[in-house]
Amino acid sequence: MITVLGEAVVRLAHTSDEMTVRAVPGGSGLNIAIAAARLGYPAALMARLSGDAFGQLLRRHAARNGVNLSAAPEADEPTTIAVLPDRADPGERARLYLGGAASAPWSAADLAGIPPATSVLHIGSLTWCDGSSAGRVLNTAARLRRRGTLVSTDLSVRPEAMGTPGRGRVLLDRAIRAADVVRASTEDLAWLYPGRAPQAVAEQWLGLGPGLVVLTSGRAGAMAFRGPGSVLHRPAGRPVTAAGHDPAGDAFTAGLLGALHRLGPAAGTVGDVAAPDLAGVLDTACAAAGAVTGHS
Repeated sequence: MITVLGEAVVRLAHTSDEMTVRAVPGGSGLNIAIAAARLGYPAALMARLSGDAFGQLLRRHAARNGVNLSAAPEADEPTTIAVLPDRADPGERARLYLGGAASAPWSAADLAGIPPATSVLHIGSLTWCDGSSAGRVLNTAARLRRRGTLVSTDLSVRPEAMGTPGRGRVLLDRAIRAADVVRASTEDLAWLYPGRAPQAVAEQWLGLGPGLVVLTSGRAGAMAFRGPGSVLHRPAGRPVTAAGHDPAGDAFTAGLLGALHRLGPAAGTVGDVAAPDLAGVLDTACAAAGAVTGHS
């Protein structure tokens, strides 16, 4: 089973009526779990879902798409809101309003509910950004990793949660040390490491312990790094937005996790996957992202 420990939020989108907005289920964690389920993989979502009306909307949406919610506790906090940019300014990021269920601390009791069948655990960025519970989450991930669970994390830059690039780098380093697989976009790298080459950043991350770093770069496709000078590039199936927290980026991550789940590499050996198999993993992920882009 692929278990995604991450956020579920309600995104408010503009409509043609300037006095009306549309509520859309979203959040990287929710998107990845749903995409994995739609790809045919057993998928569970660990998200703190509010008991309010928006939280019930998120819960129904996940359940309709075949996502296991047995480890998604009901939270007292209100649902976290993301306001999408106006279509007139497509380069602007969604504005995330923290303080809701998605950004509240994870308790030890919550984390004890990780489904026993979990073979792949993916940790979303808001989870490891939360200072009050990130340590608990990452310690749990490290423990599962030692038992053979493949642990993945993705970098979706959230300035609202990270504050500054410097603080973001500190938070990210801690998450990387607990992971076998790290996925990021070159756009997010540019915010965190201005002026540095993506390959240099990827090799730095590999030195912290992961066996595989995957970077997406919009129309340029995806690159996989497993050591100094070791780069595997695959073209994008369709032009894909670079940002890691858009639907295509989340679909890419779901395809990546699903393909690795199918291969079944033991934790700590993902860096030893044969090159043809790794190329197939990236092609699957690019195809998943391209399918979303083609229907957006």
